[in-house]
Amino acid sequence: MASGPLKYDNRFVIFGLPLIVIAVVVFSLTRHSEVRQSLHSSSPAGKLPVELPISETPWGQNSPEIQKHVQEVREKLERIKASPDVAPIPLANAYGELGEIYLTYDLPAGAIACFQNAASLDTDNFRWPYLKAMAHFASVETQQSYDSMNEAMRRLESDYSAGPEHHVAGRCFLGDAAMRLNKMDEAHTHFDEAIRMNPNSVFAVFRLGQLASRMGQSELSIQDFLATLTLYSRSGIVPPPVCLALAVEYQKLGKDEEAERYRALLSLVRRNLWSATQIH
Repeated sequence: MASGPLKYDNRFVIFGLPLIVIAVVVFSLTRHSEVRQSLHSSSPAGKLPVELPISETPWGQNSPEIQKHVQEVREKLERIKASPDVAPIPLANAYGELGEIYLTYDLPAGAIACFQNAASLDTDNFRWPYLKAMAHFASVETQQSYDSMNEAMRRLESDYSAGPEHHVAGRCFLGDAAMRLNKMDEAHTHFDEAIRMNPNSVFAVFRLGQLASRMGQSELSIQDFLATLTLYSRSGIVPPPVCLALAVEYQKLGKDEEAERYRALLSLVRRNLWSATQIH
């Protein structure tokens, strides 16, 4: 592990991938849609073969400010739809903008409808099924999220705007969803591909360790968990889930000393996290 003081951070990438993808990818892909809009501004008028209706929003505890923001963007979409000569790409972007607002405010049902309509209008753009997969994930609709991300990956292969980070994130998402669906071989394939594209993908390395653990291969899972810890240590972070995983796997092998070492490290990390949250 890297020398020097370790930092203790509760922002665990290995368990927060979908949220990070939403935060980072949405911004980067918005730039892409602006380019596409300028390139396709002279396209024929946009028309959906079957428009998926956007359901009424269950506001719950959302503030009046959020309700106002959603309504403003929804009214903007309706104005664009009412234009007789609106092109498909600008209309897709309008649906997508509203979908991103719904997703940001944790209103996945509206987001799913918006991204589906955007994907039907803009059939080459990977962005829409990519974000639709995120919305299905937020709705705990694992099979739908898996199918939507597979469609996004299909589009990625021919989308000039896609960068390596989109391919890696997509593979990690698919691997995670495959694990939830008990498709272990597919999950392994997705994580292997993510690591091939980016050997520093801590999410993929950690998930491979979990796959090995499920298959009773503790020695192999320990290798992956130690590799995960090494990758994190480069930034001075010790993630508690990795410490716990190592303690459990060493215990399975009857290696009590090693198991106790990582239980002690886990306790130290948790104490430091607790101390960091206190107001002095």
